[in-house]
Amino acid sequence: MVLPNTLAYHSGKCYDADRCSLRTTGESWTVDHTCERATCIIASNGTLLEKRTRCSEPPPLYSETCYIVRVEGRPYPDCCPQLYCNGKLVSFAQA
Repeated sequence: MVLPNTLAYHSGKCYDADRCSLRTTGESWTVDHTCERATCIIASNGTLLEKRTRCSEPPPLYSETCYIVRVEGRPYPDCCPQLYCNGKLVSFAQA
């Protein structure tokens, strides 16, 4: 969990600095430059927080025919790295 931007507390909303917009409690959005999902929450003490969820790292490459693809510009979790082996997507658990 991270404290929202210093400009974040505005009428009980979180400030999304990437898009210069206010987010309501419970609202989620993608943090583009880190491929994380941020969710605006209120802690039990009333403090606004951004709960961050990030991608799992793909397993180590175990073959010369494997490669990792990262797709920028897509919303979380579609922007997370994906492992391909022999031209096929290999599934692995996301966090």
